[in-house]
This record gives sequence, structure tokens and C-alpha cells, in this order.
Amino acid sequence: MLETTKIGRRARALAIAATLALAGSVRAGGVELGGELSFRVQSYRPRVDSEFSGGTGPYTLVFGSGKALGVRADYAATLSGLFGTAGLGAGIGYIGMEGKGLYQEASGGEWKISGDTTALRLFPASLFVLYRMDGLATRAGIPVAPYARVSLERYLWIVSGTNHASKTGATNGYGLTLGVALLLDVLDPDLARQLNEETGVRHTCLTVDVSKARVNDFGSSRSWDLSTAEWAVSAGLTVTF
Repeated sequence: MLETTKIGRRARALAIAATLALAGSVRAGGVELGGELSFRVQSYRPRVDSEFSGGTGPYTLVFGSGKALGVRADYAATLSGLFGTAGLGAGIGYIGMEGKGLYQEASGGEWKISGDTTALRLFPASLFVLYRMDGLATRAGIPVAPYARVSLERYLWIVSGTNHASKTGATNGYGLTLGVALLLDVLDPDLARQLNEETGVRHTCLTVDVSKARVNDFGSSRSWDLSTAEWAVSAGLTVTF
């Protein structure tokens, strides 16, 4: 019994020592667990009219041929190593569009603009993995870090008219984002160090990226095609801690 107790104590001591050694090796390797918040303004135009000849369909007639602007917020849990930062996160955005409603003539079937106002509200929600090559930025003083993000997308949408009737739904898909981050703390290390000590913020960076999303319920012919008609551009601020 006494020998069993001694073995148990030794096993616990070895487990504690191994845990401390592993933690020490993680710190020595420069690996850090953390998180980051991102806020972005983005452009957006869907491919919902792609089934119509020339790409001119109800969406273009109601909301025009230009791009809409939206806002987005993301959070990611991150693991920073020697060469860069990997993360797993989620985010949601908002894009709103308004225009005049349409009605279809009974005789010729031609679309006509009515005097009623209609609106389309989108709430793009994402689950994503990201990788940012910021190792050289933090160690060699190079302030530019490219990054990539792959995501699963779910666009929640609300369509409403002047009679207060509305229709809601969601369309699923996936997306790819490629971008560049400008690390502001590399430009002023003393200020960045002070900010870290006072608030816990490790890095701040400005971001510019382009995204391509395929959001059509994975090719379903019965769903709206809310995929990006072309590469969507966004710019924003990311804070890591």
C-alpha cells in the first residue's frame, strides 16, 4: 500500500514537471495564445441577377448597378508562433439596400417600377480559419503582413415593402479572403509597449482585403444566389490581445 502511494506521488510529480516543461518550451518557442477583434467596412454586390440575360434583372432594377456598403465585426481565438498567427473565429455583418418596388405587367410580362419602397437587409454570418504571416513584422520590424481567411457563410436576409409585409430566410455557402495588414505598433514600438502594459493590447493593425464568396446553398437552383458578383473590397482595424 505504501509503495503504491509512493508510485502515485511520483507519477503526479512527473506529470507536474512535464506540464511545467511543456509550458516552458511553449514560452521559449515564442508561442502565445490570444484573441483578436476586427472591425471592417466592406463593399458588396450579389449575383442574384446572374440568371437573367445581360445580368439585368429585378435586383438591378430596384437597387441599381452599384455596390452597397456594409459593416462587419469578427472575433478569433489565436495562436501566434515564430512565423505567424493562426486563428479560429466567427463574425457577423450588416448590409442594407433600399429602392422602389417592381410589378410585372400582366400582358407583356415586362417589369415596371412602382411607387412603393422595398428594402433588402443582409446579415452575413461566418465561421472561419485564418492565417497571418506577421512573424517577420514583429521580429524584423517589417510592418506589412499578408493574411488569408477561409470561411463557411450563412447569409440571413429580410425583404420588406411599404405595406410592412416581410419575408425572411437564409442562404449558405463558403468564402475566401486575401489581404494585407499594416502593423501600427512596428511604426512606434514605444507607444505599442505602453499600450500593451496599460490595456493588454499586443498589436493594432490596419487591414485591406478582397473577398470572394459563393453563397447559393452550394449550387441549389431553388435558392437566391447571394454570391459576390466580383471581388468585394473591405478595409478596417484589427486589435490583438
